[in-house]
Amino acid sequence: MRIKNYISTISCLALLWLGMNVSSCSMVGDDNEDAIVEEETSDIFIQLNLTTNGKVGTRAGLGDDHPYGGENGDGTEEGHFHENEINNINIFIYHAADVNAAASTEIKYKKYFSYINLTEIVSGREYKSKPMLVRGYKPESGDRIIVLVNMGDMTTKVDANNNGTVTLGEVRDALVTSAWGVSGTSINDFYNFAMSSAIDDTDEGKVIVSTDGSYEYPFSAAVTIERVAARIDFGFDKSLEASSYRGYIEYPVEGTDDKFRLSHIRMVNASQAPTYALKRTATTVNPLDGVNYLGDETVVTSTHIPNNYVVEPNTTRKKKDASITEADLSSWYGASTLQASLSTSFIAPNTYKVHSTASDAEVFEVCDYGSIKNYCYTLGYAMENTMDKSCADARVMTALQIKGTYVPAKVYVYVDDETKSYKEESSTPYTAGTDFWYFDNQTTPANSYPFVSKADLDKYAAKHPSEDYVERHYVKGECYYYVWIRHSMYSDPTYKSGSFPMEFGIVRNNIYRIYVDKVLKIGPEVPTPELPDLISSHIHVRDWRLRIHEDILL
Repeated sequence: MRIKNYISTISCLALLWLGMNVSSCSMVGDDNEDAIVEEETSDIFIQLNLTTNGKVGTRAGLGDDHPYGGENGDGTEEGHFHENEINNINIFIYHAADVNAAASTEIKYKKYFSYINLTEIVSGREYKSKPMLVRGYKPESGDRIIVLVNMGDMTTKVDANNNGTVTLGEVRDALVTSAWGVSGTSINDFYNFAMSSAIDDTDEGKVIVSTDGSYEYPFSAAVTIERVAARIDFGFDKSLEASSYRGYIEYPVEGTDDKFRLSHIRMVNASQAPTYALKRTATTVNPLDGVNYLGDETVVTSTHIPNNYVVEPNTTRKKKDASITEADLSSWYGASTLQASLSTSFIAPNTYKVHSTASDAEVFEVCDYGSIKNYCYTLGYAMENTMDKSCADARVMTALQIKGTYVPAKVYVYVDDETKSYKEESSTPYTAGTDFWYFDNQTTPANSYPFVSKADLDKYAAKHPSEDYVERHYVKGECYYYVWIRHSMYSDPTYKSGSFPMEFGIVRNNIYRIYVDKVLKIGPEVPTPELPDLISSHIHVRDWRLRIHEDILL
C-alpha cells in the first residue's frame, strides 16, 4: 500500500554555456559548491514540485473486523508530528523503459541535495523548490528518475563495487539501515522518516524534456513517494478510559461480569532489520520467487485475497521448518523479540504505558472513525516484516503484547458442605489489584473459578479429583495477552490461517491500528504466546499519507 503523494515535478535542465567572463555569483537552492552559479552563464538545473492528494480516501467495508490486502487497504491517513518532514533527497537518473530494466543499466546521473528551499504553491498541497544546479547530466527523452528521501547521502553508499559507477541494480538493492531517527523518549521525538519512489508506470518518474531546460523553463517528471517504515497504533473508545485518566482502559469479558483493565502494551517482533530502499513484490507465490520492483500488492478481485508477497531481505528465510536461530531473531527484532516479551517486567525499550494524564497528548489524537473507537495511541514504528504463508510462527509474526489487571466479579472460598458444591462467593468483595488463585478447569472450561487463597483452591480441587485443571496464581491480578497483527484477514471460515499470502506481516507505509473490542477469557498469569487470540480485536490497515506543512525543511 502506498500514500498518494506526489513529487509532481523533478525538472532536469540542459547545459548552455553562454559566456566566458564572470563578475559575481549567487546561490540557487543547494548548500554545496555546485549551487554557485555564474551570473553570465546558464547551467543544468533541477527543480522540484511536491504535491499531495487533497482528500483522505476510504473503502467500502471500513467497519469490518479484518483488514484487506492490496494497495487500497482500509483508506488513507495523514502523518503527524515529525513524520512528514523532508530533510534531504537523493536522485538517480537512468535511461530505460522502467525500473525493472537490466540490473547492469548504468545510472547516468546521481546527486544528493542536503537542503532545498520550498515555496508553497497550493495551500497544504503543493510546494516548489528553487531550481537546483546540476552539472554533468545530459538529459534525453526516455530518462527516468528514482528518489530516495531522508536517507542521507546515498550516492556513494549504493556503489557496491566501489568503482565510482552506479548501476540500476545497485540502487534497487540499496538497504535502509535506519528508516527513522530518535532524539528523545516520546513518539514526538521520532523524526527523519525515510521515503522512496513508490510507483513505476508509463508516466511515473519519466523525465519530460519538452521545454528548453533553462532556469526559467525546467524539464519535469512525476514521482510518487512512500515511507519505508510502518507505524503501529492502538485505538480505543475514549469512554472506556473515563475522564479521570485512571491509567487503564477497561474492557468487558465475554459471558461474565468480569472486567479487564488494560494498562501496558509492548510491541513484539517489531522489525529493526535493514530493509530495501525500494519496495519489492514477488512475481510468483509457490514458490515465493522472483522480484518486481516498485510493484503493487495485488489481490483476487472477487475475494480480496492477496496473490503476491511484499518481499524484504529476510522474507524467503521465514518458511515452515526453516532454520531460524536466536541470533537471527535478535538481529531482526532487537529488544522486541518474542523471547524478550516473556519477561514480566515492562521496561524500555519497546514498552508503552497507556497514558495516565491529559498531558500525554503527543501520542494521543482523535481518529476518524466516528463516535466509537475514536482515539488512538501511537506505539511506535517498525521495518517491513513479511513471511511465507506456511510460517505462521510466533517467533517471527509481529504482535502486541498486552498487560493489565483482571477483575473478577466474584471470588470464591471453600466451604465444607456438599450442598454448596464446596465453594461459595466470598463475603468480602474482591479488591482490584490484589492476588487471587484460579482453578482453570481444562475438562469443563465453564467450571473455572477464582479463589481468594491457594488453600481454598486446593481444598476445592481435592473434592474434584476427576477434573483436569491448572492452578494459576494471579499476583496483583495481572495477566497477559498477545494480539497477532495481520496485514490481511478474512472472516470466511473457508480461509484458514496460513492458507494465503500476506495474512501476517508488516508492510512499509502502512498504519496498523489495533482495537480491542472485548476479552474472551482470562489471560495467563505469565506471558504465554498462543493462537488463537484470547482477545477480540479489529485491525485496520491505513495508507500512511504524506501531508507537507508550511514549516517543512527540504
